[in-house]
Amino acid sequence: MNLRLVPRGAEANAWVFNNVLRGEWSLERTIPGWGQFEGRASFEKRGQRNLLYEESGRLKLKSEATFLSHRSFEYRLHENKILIFLIDTVDAGKRMHELSFGTDSEGGGPLSAAHIYPCKKDKYALQFRVYGSDRFETLYKITGPKKNQCIITNYRRAAPA
Repeated sequence: MNLRLVPRGAEANAWVFNNVLRGEWSLERTIPGWGQFEGRASFEKRGQRNLLYEESGRLKLKSEATFLSHRSFEYRLHENKILIFLIDTVDAGKRMHELSFGTDSEGGGPLSAAHIYPCKKDKYALQFRVYGSDRFETLYKITGPKKNQCIITNYRRAAPA
């Protein structure tokens, strides 16, 4: 897919929301120094402007211990931005991120958005990059008094069942 043909500005956010996110995904997450996560994710439509994000899979730590993992978020298209809300935490309903997608100055790179979520003394800096309707990635840089890590997640459109 040629990203030069994708709408720009506020229209890019609606395009990502409606044409990229919705559907089933396979994902691989690298947590340097900790381990790897592999699993599936889905963005299920909930009304005109809401998507329920759910992921599940296996987290394999460096120690070889393996755990099942699951998490959920709500994505909302609101006033030409994509908002991400916490669901399965004590802070359920709290807005975590606000994304506005754009491209590099040449317009040929991936669509990208960034946002920093402050959580007590920590900061969760998200970079979200869309490479087409079948691939995107997220990069989290988490910093704080006791945290300093980078988490990279690659998503690929899942093959139809």
